[in-house]
Amino acid sequence: MAMSTYRSWDSFTTRFGRQYDASEQFAIATYLQHQGQKLTEQFDANTYITLTHAMDGHDVGRDRTVPNLSDYESVLQSIQQPTLVVAIDSDILYPPVEQQELANLIPNAQLAWLKSTHGHDAFLIDMDALNEILISFRQSLDFSAS
Repeated sequence: MAMSTYRSWDSFTTRFGRQYDASEQFAIATYLQHQGQKLTEQFDANTYITLTHAMDGHDVGRDRTVPNLSDYESVLQSIQQPTLVVAIDSDILYPPVEQQELANLIPNAQLAWLKSTHGHDAFLIDMDALNEILISFRQSLDFSAS
């Protein structure tokens, strides 16, 4: 399940298309089975479940004691630190519309696009492009004022 959300349709289509492997199965099915097996050997499934629950339940506005900072929009609007939000145009795990919302709500945010066919995993695969985005953001900050 994870692999099918970490990569995009274009990424899988480009890499596998409708190819069959030696066992007469679609090559993509064999690849996904292999990756799933590797994951279960290297990573405790209960840890993955716990991580998923933590991500699903995370709310920056929950249990806030500061007046007017009880909803996530207000919390994000209170952030003063310059912030880089990177959206991956083919990411289905964290859709670009969510990154756009973050950038719109955080006052000193910049939105940058990592254009890739690789979906969520683009930040691991297209590291040179991501590095350029990070360098550009860092250079745009004026450290002389501090």
